[in-house]
Amino acid sequence: MSTTSRCRVLTTTTALPPTATRSAAERLLHSHSSMIDLNPLVRSRQRLSSAPASAPAEERGADYEWYAITDRLCLCLRVTYTASFRDGEDGALATHTFAPLGLRVRGRWELVFLDGQERTLAVRETVVLQCSPLLVPFVRATLKRAHRTLVERFSERVLTMGGDVGFR
Repeated sequence: MSTTSRCRVLTTTTALPPTATRSAAERLLHSHSSMIDLNPLVRSRQRLSSAPASAPAEERGADYEWYAITDRLCLCLRVTYTASFRDGEDGALATHTFAPLGLRVRGRWELVFLDGQERTLAVRETVVLQCSPLLVPFVRATLKRAHRTLVERFSERVLTMGGDVGFR
C-alpha cells in the first residue's frame, strides 16, 4: 500500500439564516481570529509576526496573516500547526494549513446564493486535503464534524453582528 500524499476535494454549502446579511458574513469571514475561534477543536491560537521559515514564498506577503494553532483532537491528543489566512477581493477567505505528518489543507470560504436570485445566502467551503491515504478517513471525518459546528456557530454569530466584528 502506498503512503505517498494524495489529494481529496471536499465541498460543503450551507444556507445562512434568512436575516443574515452579506456584509456581516463577509466581515466575519475576514476576521481571522474569529474564524479560528469558531472551530470547536481549537484550544489556542497565536498570531505570528511573520511567516514561518517553512512557508511557501508566495504566502510570505503582507496580505497573509499567519497563526500557530493548537487543536484538541481527543482527550489525550493535541496538535499544533501553522496556517495562513488571506482575504480575497471577492469577499472570500483563503486558508492554508500545515500540520504534522505532512497534512496540508487548503480552504476557500465564499459567500454564494443558492437560488441564483440573491434570496438565499450561503457559505460554501471548498477544502483540498493533501495527506497520506492512511490519514484520509480520520482527517476527513474530523474536518467534517468540526466544520459542521463551525458553520453553525458562524450562522449564529452573523445574526448577532450589528456593527464591526471588533477584532481581527
